Amino acid sequence: VTSASWTHGTISDGAHTWRVDSTNGDLTTTGTTWSFTIDIVAPSAAYGGQTPTAGASTMDFTINYTDATSGLNAGTFDSSDITVTGPGNYTANASFVSATPSGNGSPRTVTYRIDAPGGSWNLSDNGTYTISQNANQVKDVAGNARASGTIGTFSAAIPFAWQSGDR
Repeated sequence: VTSASWTHGTISDGAHTWRVDSTNGDLTTTGTTWSFTIDIVAPSAAYGGQTPTAGASTMDFTINYTDATSGLNAGTFDSSDITVTGPGNYTANASFVSATPSGNGSPRTVTYRIDAPGGSWNLSDNGTYTISQNANQVKDVAGNARASGTIGTFSAAIPFAWQSGDR
């Protein structure tokens, strides 16, 4: 390239090095190297597969977030990340509990908690529940937000319990 500007067609996500060499008046070549990272891909997420326990008042579940380029921004994990919906018009914003390991990076396992419908998980709560990412909540270090939408589902299958006799 012999001009003051240059355009590259396509550069993929990841770490790159850029070097400019020039010939000075002594006809020697000098150059400086710069490193940079391009990250235009949002993080991904996967549900950890937990299910509710009969009689429990809450359910903790995990979401495994990954980001191949810049890592997750741990400062974006909070109680606005996830909504859980289910039978009987159940809707709950999941409370943020913890992220492991702490700090920015990838992968990160984030634990969230929801309250049981009606106060405890029982037979009337059986059915399929959907775990959804809320828009513009979990981001990578470059600022790419994970898209809103379904991350996974779980089934509450609390068995019928019958007790006979005097107490």
